[in-house]
Amino acid sequence: MHDAFRSRSNLMEVFMSTLSKIASQVRLDSANSYLAVGPGEGLMEIRFIKKCAANVSKLIAVEQDYESVQRLRDHLGKILPNVQGVMIESDFDSWKGPVDPVELVLLFHTLYYHRPDERKQFLQKLYTTVGWLVVGL
Repeated sequence: MHDAFRSRSNLMEVFMSTLSKIASQVRLDSANSYLAVGPGEGLMEIRFIKKCAANVSKLIAVEQDYESVQRLRDHLGKILPNVQGVMIESDFDSWKGPVDPVELVLLFHTLYYHRPDERKQFLQKLYTTVGWLVVGL
């Protein structure tokens, strides 16, 4: 059903247009490591890296769905083969936060699953480990 929706939606077209604007206005070239929380199969996140943060060499992904993690690995290998992928199969609430600092964190379609008080707690997990935080709804 999700694939049927995507085939009829212009979401990716709008997203890619927005990425072009972001890439022209924000310099993320210094970001080497990147954390994706709840990326699903990672289509938006991988495209963001490719367009806006081309020097990323390591992607750490926290995703609770096993099948999405497998598709994310496949997409990463095909689209960004030189980026090391570290997949953590976990839900957001039990995940303890990043072990090492990262320069870039992307939260696409993630925060609206949490109540405001949960969002604060969730973002506090990232507070001391983040260079850039990009939130997309």
